[in-house]
Amino acid sequence: MKKSKKIISLVLSGMLALSMFSGCSMLSGLFGGESSVDSGVAPDYSDSNKQYTIWSYGSTCDDWYQVQGVRYYHEKSLQTKESTQLFADCGFNVLFIDWTFQYNGLGNANDRDARVIEIMDWAAESGMKCFIFASKLHGLSSSETSLIVGEGNGDGANTFDTQEDLNAHVADILEEVKDHPAFYGVSLKDEPKYTMFPAMGEVYRAVQAAAPGAFCNMNINPYYEGVEFMYCPEGNSIGLRQAYKKYLDYYYEYVGQYCGYLQYDDYPIGEAGVLPYHIENAQVVAEYCKAKGLKFGKVFQTCSYPADFVRRTTTERDMWWQMHIGMAMGIKDFSYYTYYPTVNMDHDPDESAYIVNRVGEPTERYYWLQDIHKEMQFNAKALMNFEYQDMTYFVKAPSPGGAGHLQGVKKGELTDIKNVTLDKESIILTTELFDAAKDQRGYYFVNATDPTKTTEVKLTVEIDGYNHVQIYSDGAIENKQVKDGEVTFYLTTGDGIFLMPY
Repeated sequence: MKKSKKIISLVLSGMLALSMFSGCSMLSGLFGGESSVDSGVAPDYSDSNKQYTIWSYGSTCDDWYQVQGVRYYHEKSLQTKESTQLFADCGFNVLFIDWTFQYNGLGNANDRDARVIEIMDWAAESGMKCFIFASKLHGLSSSETSLIVGEGNGDGANTFDTQEDLNAHVADILEEVKDHPAFYGVSLKDEPKYTMFPAMGEVYRAVQAAAPGAFCNMNINPYYEGVEFMYCPEGNSIGLRQAYKKYLDYYYEYVGQYCGYLQYDDYPIGEAGVLPYHIENAQVVAEYCKAKGLKFGKVFQTCSYPADFVRRTTTERDMWWQMHIGMAMGIKDFSYYTYYPTVNMDHDPDESAYIVNRVGEPTERYYWLQDIHKEMQFNAKALMNFEYQDMTYFVKAPSPGGAGHLQGVKKGELTDIKNVTLDKESIILTTELFDAAKDQRGYYFVNATDPTKTTEVKLTVEIDGYNHVQIYSDGAIENKQVKDGEVTFYLTTGDGIFLMPY
């Protein structure tokens, strides 16, 4: 199934009405030819070579997997030069060589470390960078106490007299890989408790001393009820939002101020619709990143869970819905959980929920994401220059599927957008972004109606003080005139556009 295209018929108010289209054929007519207005003063990002970072958990697989404690074997390892290239061909530019190929380092030559380096060679040939699962570093970053214990007290393996001693230990671990042309970084503790941040920060600084600029994957917890004890000492008594903000402060104090980025994961596509907290979580983190000057990264859903978790197999529309909201929120680093079905599971998976199946064959989702990644990287030429500023939403009730996923979301103010009118029941999420270098504001509009529901809504946008807009949509750009202070366009559920007034 091809993406259901939105009709991006930016119209001069009362003058132009376009028919409804679907598929790619509309692009040549709307965006492939000449602009309908003089674009000489329009924003121009054609010289930008900036790209989103796009990767996935579970992106490597050896010769085994495990379900409910029972191990099964493939005839041979699934990680080959060809499977590595297949991953790159989906539009990924970073490969996570995960714990199924643990790297030990410390000069202890072994077959497992050699396999990691071989996969890094293949990734380099495919034009990708890699970060690796260095088991010793992951273990150190999981400590709930500081690793630095003072002169004469460290054992040199799990605790250290000084930060300099830890730096030397980490340098020894990374010696064989840090200068590899594909080396991007390492993975540290996933979804840490606040007590782990001091050790994570110490390991991060040690990695930087050994390999300046190396990425360290440090994926923090999402914003969910029931795990407040992970956020701060008083988490269970002060309320979810306050506890989570303290969690972010702990992260910033020990880790974020050094690494300059913040990443979390959450998987919002539930059996009955979008789960609460997803957009609120994104807003809280986007505002925090704005305040602290951090790059925003997020892990998105390509998985399904039964029983207590209840995450359904995502549709193509679900995937577009997630990624447009991600771009709208100013995210720069996109990743998924997961590429292969997770190699160690407590239930039999729906293999179609993942990007490839258990034996590495592409599912429909692989081809959806190929298209999505192409559009994302087209947008990235502009959007990587912009930072999140604020957000609001517009609802024409009753919204199909309800509006529970707006729970806790605050309505902000948009600088140039006076009002947005919807002709049909739906939810439109709108964010403001800003490119300080060019003094250029932009606005991302997403039809954030529950993706289980099909909508196609006409938006009339009142823009203050500008005569033209530039639209990024469906992998193309169009410059249009604003007539009587208004522009109009259409969005189907899950679709989005980026609009820059000029």
